[in-house]
Amino acid sequence: MVDPFVTRLVGVYDADGGLLGEAAYVWGKVRGTRHCALCDISHGRVRRRPAWHRMVADLGIPVDLLPGNAMPTAV
Repeated sequence: MVDPFVTRLVGVYDADGGLLGEAAYVWGKVRGTRHCALCDISHGRVRRRPAWHRMVADLGIPVDLLPGNAMPTAV
């Protein structure tokens, strides 16, 4: 059960958004020089894991996932 004062969760990927940011992350992952724990939890090889979607649905509150370069300063 989620705390009643929690209204939203925000996860921040250790990667930049956009085509170049994603490509740089994938290249670093292949080379073994980049790692993102949130990516490992939420994604399989190509897309988000079905188990991730089920977990988020079961939480009952919004979960925002953002690339590091898109994180608002308020977060």
